[in-house]
Amino acid sequence: MFLAAFGGFGLVAVFALALWRQHQTGEFAAGGGAPPLDQDTIAIVFQNLTPPVWAEIIPLLCMISGATLVAGVLLFVFDRRGKFHLGFSIFALLMAAIFLFGTRGLAILENDFSSFRVADAINRMAEPDSIVIQPGDPNEKTSLFFYLHRTIYWVDGHPDLEFATRSLGIGRNHFLDRATVTEKWREPAQVFLIVQTSALKEWKALLGDNPQAIAKVFASQVVLVNRPSRIRP
Repeated sequence: MFLAAFGGFGLVAVFALALWRQHQTGEFAAGGGAPPLDQDTIAIVFQNLTPPVWAEIIPLLCMISGATLVAGVLLFVFDRRGKFHLGFSIFALLMAAIFLFGTRGLAILENDFSSFRVADAINRMAEPDSIVIQPGDPNEKTSLFFYLHRTIYWVDGHPDLEFATRSLGIGRNHFLDRATVTEKWREPAQVFLIVQTSALKEWKALLGDNPQAIAKVFASQVVLVNRPSRIRP
């Protein structure tokens, strides 16, 4: 019965998670987004997921928990009746279902786990003198270093966290404040800004009436560009 209890607990946890999400954002009632978090905690993983992603993830979690609950009950019944071969079959089917649902979940969250698509889109659209600005610190979205063929700058970062930057001053010029970002946004050079969808309105207000366009949207990330007329197809 432990497996059934675990599945039941999972259903309760998913229900609580859905209520927490609704309380935090009001998205089910008003379609709102989550306010941006200025901290590096596990809550960011949940907070930055967009409403469409949550709409797909919650049913998957319910199906996994429900399948575990049903499998647990069947295993208990078959065990009491001595039909161990059927119990093993149920357990194998449960594992197959979990792997199937898990694969679907990874596909949904692909753009939150990897920056490949973001970097690939920027690489295809970028001009030779373009730069990329990413809110946060270098330890966030680290796969950008592998996929992006452009210089990366950080805004709202903490340069003192890096030993080379703190002690030797290496790379300190790659940490920008918002005023500098606004200045670069007005310059002729093409600038890409990668922001969370939850912070999109805030950044649009900060950039003001300067030319801007949404180049691409990747789940919880949005790529803004200051010179849309120069984007190559």
